[in-house]
Amino acid sequence: MSTLSLQGVSKVYGNQVGLAPLSVNIEPGITGLIGSNGAGKSTLFNLLAQLDSPTHGRIIFDGINTHQNPRTNQSGRFTHPCSIV
Repeated sequence: MSTLSLQGVSKVYGNQVGLAPLSVNIEPGITGLIGSNGAGKSTLFNLLAQLDSPTHGRIIFDGINTHQNPRTNQSGRFTHPCSIV
């Protein structure tokens, strides 16, 4: 089964913190994400979908660093078949 691991992932825009450092392992199953406005939920999903790159840390899917993987297409998107619902 596929696992998703975030290791010290953070995102900073200039001097604004979009996502504070986050480390978590997500196992297969149903996972929810809730938080107040400005908590970093959209930033996290943009990082997971590779629409943006983390400032620090690593996002590992099935043992592969998704932002430093040679298996990407010309747009830089990860080509490993996965989905986030």
